[in-house]
Order: sequence, then structure tokens, then C-alpha cells
Amino acid sequence: MGGNRVSFFAVFDGHGGVKVAAAASEELHKHVLAAGLDLSEIFLQERSSNAKSRRQAVSEGFQSTDAVLLEMCKRNEWQDGATCAAAWILGDTAIVANIGGDAKCVLGRIPSEGGAPKAITLTRDHKAIYPQERTRIEKSGGFVSKDGRLGGRVEVSRSFGDPLYKSAGMSAVPDMKVFKITDRDRFLLLGCDGFFGVFNPDEALSAVMRHINDGRPVKNICERLINEVRLLIHA
Repeated sequence: MGGNRVSFFAVFDGHGGVKVAAAASEELHKHVLAAGLDLSEIFLQERSSNAKSRRQAVSEGFQSTDAVLLEMCKRNEWQDGATCAAAWILGDTAIVANIGGDAKCVLGRIPSEGGAPKAITLTRDHKAIYPQERTRIEKSGGFVSKDGRLGGRVEVSRSFGDPLYKSAGMSAVPDMKVFKITDRDRFLLLGCDGFFGVFNPDEALSAVMRHINDGRPVKNICERLINEVRLLIHA
């Protein structure tokens, strides 16, 4: 837009079905914009990074998206849910937000002292077994079973949809990172647990950098990463 970079990327990982994940992929970005994520800021000559307002817009956008999805669940008798990892690139600012533990975002960044890029996980897993999440769930009146599942059924503790568990502590409030992109940042990689269950962040970084150094375009790198995961799963 106007020579400035404005991009939205996201991975939605459904559980119990695909309906909520598919609907969330259509709803999230427009609700974040409606909540006040101001794209016009990137055109200002004297941009002041308003991280607080951007965080608020993304958080409100996640929750209003969930409200719409819960209405869809009620109307259509859906019972599934979806986790999400999302990234907005506004000029030289990146906003990364996630709910659940099935989707992650990893940044490949060269350390300030130089050397090879390092993998930095920007998302935070939300699982009912974790003490902070367990405390939140129990305060809301829900319970976590001995095997670490919300209501005895669901491993993740934040998601879109999941109407049966919202009153038991399932939340759609995201964790967020907002940062300035520098020339030390090489890539952002978003993937679900189908990918990061095979490659840990360091292994993913090595694979991505190998393809970047070979001069491959982004689409081809993504396709190759998916094929590598498939081969390892079926090996």
C-alpha cells in the first residue's frame, strides 16, 4: 500500500472438525481492523509506534472474532474449535499473536554480535496442564483433569469456538509480541503442530536457511518444507 509493506499471515489449526478453523480464517483480520488496527499509521512521515493501541486492537479483534464464531456454532450446531498463530506486518513493525499450543511462529534472527541466525519462538503455548493456565481455568469455575485436560477432554486452554468449554475457562485472549523489524531478521515461520511436531524451532531454522541460501523463492521454500515433513512422517 503506497509503497509500504502491509501483510497478514495466519495458521488456523482445527480440532474436532474444520468448520471453526475455516470460518476464523475469514473473520479474524477484518475484526482486528474493525477493532482499530490503523493501517494509515504507516503512511505518516513521523510514525510513532503505538504498540499499546495495536495490542489492544489485536486482542479485541480476537475476542470479537470468537464471539461471532460462537454465534455460528450455536446457529449451525458446531462443536469444534481452532487454535491460531497470526502475524501482521505494518511497514517495519511486526505484530504476532496466538491462542492455543497447536500453532507457533518462529523468527530467524541474526544475533547482535553477528554469526548464524538463531530461532526465536514468538508464540506461547496455552495448555491446561500449565500452572498459569490451570489457575486461570479454576478461577473461572472450570477444572483440569489429572492428565492435564480442560474439562477432562481438551488439551489446549485457549481457542476459537469450542462452545462446550467456553464457560469452563476456554479463552480467546491472545498472547502477543510487537517488535521492529531490522536487517538482522531473516524470516518469520508460522506452522501448526503437524509441522513443529516434526521439526523443532532450531531444526526448522536450519531447513529454512538452507533453502534461503540456495536462493529459492518463498513459495518454493514453503512447499519444500511441507514435503520434507511428509517424508519424515512416513519414513
